[in-house]
Amino acid sequence: MRLINTYTGAFEWHHDPTTVRYAILSHVWDLAGEQSYKDVFRIHKQLPRSSPGGGASLPPTFPSQVSAKIRHCCTHARRNGYTLLWIDSCCIDKSSSAELSEAINSMYQWYEQATVCYAFLFDVRSDEDPRGARSSFRRSKWFTRGWTLQELLAPLRVVFLSADWRPLGTLSSLAAVIEEVTGIERGVLLHQTPLRTVSVARRMSWAAQRVTTRVEDEAYSLMGIFGVMMPTIYGEGRNAFGRLQEEILKQAPDQTVFAWGPALCPAAHPDGIRPSVSYFTLDNVLPRERNLFASSPRDFAACAEMEPEAHLSLSERLGGLGVPFPEYTSTGFGIRTRMPILPPAEDATHSIYIGVLACVAGDGNLTGLFLHANRTWMSNGYYIGMDVDAEDTVYRTVPLTDEVLAQWGPPEVAEVYLPTRVMTSSPWTQASSDCTFGQPFATYDIFLPEWRARELEAKGYDVSRVVEPSATRGGLVTKPPTYRFVLVKDGSRAISIEFSSCSCTPGPEENQHGRMRAAVTFQASRPPTADVAANAAVSQPIAQEEHGSPHRAVTHDVAHPDHVNNCGWMLDDESCTAASKDFLCWAEDEHVAEAIRLTLSPSPEQWSADGAPRTWDTVYTLDIEFIDPSDAVATLDS
Repeated sequence: MRLINTYTGAFEWHHDPTTVRYAILSHVWDLAGEQSYKDVFRIHKQLPRSSPGGGASLPPTFPSQVSAKIRHCCTHARRNGYTLLWIDSCCIDKSSSAELSEAINSMYQWYEQATVCYAFLFDVRSDEDPRGARSSFRRSKWFTRGWTLQELLAPLRVVFLSADWRPLGTLSSLAAVIEEVTGIERGVLLHQTPLRTVSVARRMSWAAQRVTTRVEDEAYSLMGIFGVMMPTIYGEGRNAFGRLQEEILKQAPDQTVFAWGPALCPAAHPDGIRPSVSYFTLDNVLPRERNLFASSPRDFAACAEMEPEAHLSLSERLGGLGVPFPEYTSTGFGIRTRMPILPPAEDATHSIYIGVLACVAGDGNLTGLFLHANRTWMSNGYYIGMDVDAEDTVYRTVPLTDEVLAQWGPPEVAEVYLPTRVMTSSPWTQASSDCTFGQPFATYDIFLPEWRARELEAKGYDVSRVVEPSATRGGLVTKPPTYRFVLVKDGSRAISIEFSSCSCTPGPEENQHGRMRAAVTFQASRPPTADVAANAAVSQPIAQEEHGSPHRAVTHDVAHPDHVNNCGWMLDDESCTAASKDFLCWAEDEHVAEAIRLTLSPSPEQWSADGAPRTWDTVYTLDIEFIDPSDAVATLDS
């Protein structure tokens, strides 16, 4: 641990911080930046190091080039008898990823082991009572930052300092007002209640309104509070918070970590809970709601009253059911675990199960987790969440009142697979090939390169692109977009190429968007004769009434001819970086006049014309090429 000597400003390294007495600073970083370790080290390196007698000596005074914050903090600590001080901004060499990771994993312990923590509040005046209803103390930015939560909870003694470095009070003397501001009970603040006895959900709720500059720090700043250690990987984004929850599960059998998100109130449905039919055709329930793990501490904002239920008590409340102790195994399909579930009642028209969590809310009822059976890939796979008729909210949890229990079957223990994190596409909906073509995406974009559009125009075709936007309800995509490319020549011949979501559902549970559907329609005065049509695959026109209609409960095989990546769509290689298919154009004399080859490939152009990043799950480039008809027939026949 690198510490600052408060008399000289020089750094000292101590391998075991428990053997020294030191003060530690908690603060909000200046928006203009803070002096780093290299900055302070460079200042000391440039100072004269020799005494008049020729011997080496330390600088007689504290270097004036060091920032005012560091100088004032050292002065305050020195006056109170502390020779050593730790400041996060300058005591960590952040150019070393190893040192930075070690410091982040050790930081809670460093604050815990410090003799005193000075909380510097740059935006609080010293001439007012911090306890006042409108005091600047209550409104200090220090209470809104992610990292300062552990800096409040870990130290045994905290002294709050104003903008002019005057004492405002201690954690002990200001515990009442701090409890009001943070929602953290006084017993926890004063270390009378061990932090480990507070539920995971409640600890998460303390961080729900706090912010960090880097999204990864939402997770890293909480590691000490949950007693976990893990590598820090800046650049992983919200995956860090998923890893944090995985580590928490290894440390504590506390299922309140799953009980975040919107909770359904049974009293609001006196006639019974009616799952919405639209849910069963959706594959795009918001990732933060359909997955087991939350994406941010903000998801726990309403979970402060959630408490774990003892294992024996859970078994008794479920009528003596033999509830297994919770064990979790990470797999490619999410977490595998065994848990008590409530199956749909025998006369139910839905496939919504309820997983019984070992936790209770403030009303004393057990908490249930809505599980949407998704059997397309495996018999025990589930999504999380449910929406109800005439409502726009996707509910994750429900208190298991007598009314709710009466609408579902008796509890049973089952092995389940639950998706844990945000995924571009669902593991449950993959085809037998690993190729991404034709997968059920909620949103995607297809566009024709400008160079190809100009080439088609040179051939006499007017090219237009028509987009039917996706339909949404309550922020959820209920029907993916449709893209239609129309080529018109001489005002008489027209080729319409359409990509849309098939009206089918890929599996018996009817719970996903259909796979990508490709249809090509040609304008001709007469259709081809039967013998000619039999020798080539001609795409049939889409029935007009299907455009814009809701998805229908039609189930057919994933290899249906309408689906991209099936029936004639050729993959260029095993990596599936492109897929193509030939279509024939029929002239009025019933002979093949032209043929086109359509090629779809993931687009490298991920930025829109205005420089903003695209937001679609998948972006495809479409190439339209006119080819020799005989080549097309050969391709199709093969």
